[in-house]
Amino acid sequence: MKINIPEPDPKYFTKEEFEKMIAYCDNEVLKDAFTWAVFTGVREAELIKAKPSDVNVYKRIMKVYSTVSNPNKDKDSREIEMHKRLIPIFEKYKSQEFIFLNPNTNMQFTARALLDGVTKACKKAGLKHFTFKDLRSIYATWLINADAPLKWISQQMGHSSLSITEKHYAKYITKEFRGEIDKLNF
Repeated sequence: MKINIPEPDPKYFTKEEFEKMIAYCDNEVLKDAFTWAVFTGVREAELIKAKPSDVNVYKRIMKVYSTVSNPNKDKDSREIEMHKRLIPIFEKYKSQEFIFLNPNTNMQFTARALLDGVTKACKKAGLKHFTFKDLRSIYATWLINADAPLKWISQQMGHSSLSITEKHYAKYITKEFRGEIDKLNF
């Protein structure tokens, strides 16, 4: 019998904490990869596998393919909107086989290298420990607090259902909903 262990709640990162972490990251490619993760919500494996051919820079759309570890979470692929902050990053790396290559090896980053980069930058910045998965969570919480629709956020994140998004992120809604009852027109 398989026992389902609940996932821990995502950690919340403020914009100031993210900018501080980026400022203390000493690897330019990692800075760009972390920024890409925060402004797309891609999973670690999706970032590692991302190719320039997956990006339509004019439409600001990125095609994201399912990950080997989570093939059922986002079916075959999904298209996500890209923030304008990512265009200059894409321009730097568009001639490579993969968008982000580890400058030390000239190969794809490993999950360990990404985790070590986040850990090192957080420690240098004096921040609590964050993981790469926490960077993905930042994306969702920032969108929620910008009043983006949960259904759209769920699609961007590649969640298998809206209930997954609600389960993990609805608690971060900070908007006060007073006055909503007046929208009922009788």
